[in-house]
Amino acid sequence: MLRTTNLNLLEEITELSKALYRFESHLRDARADGAECDDCVELWKTMGQRHEEDLEKLLEHFRTHFDSGLVEFKIASRRPMFGPDPFS
Repeated sequence: MLRTTNLNLLEEITELSKALYRFESHLRDARADGAECDDCVELWKTMGQRHEEDLEKLLEHFRTHFDSGLVEFKIASRRPMFGPDPFS
């Protein structure tokens, strides 16, 4: 089970990665035939650059957690919420 702080970092890394993928699509759409909008192109480029910078910072920080042993790869002990453990 991941610590909440690591889960938060991974969640934001995932969200920024998804946003960057969407921005690439939006940028293609803004450049499409008949829909050329220089302002949209610049908007998506600028937002993409900011997200890339933020993503890089998050990845670097997560790496420090990993390198210092703050990320553990183990399964937390399971405790049944109700009644006996169905998996035992």
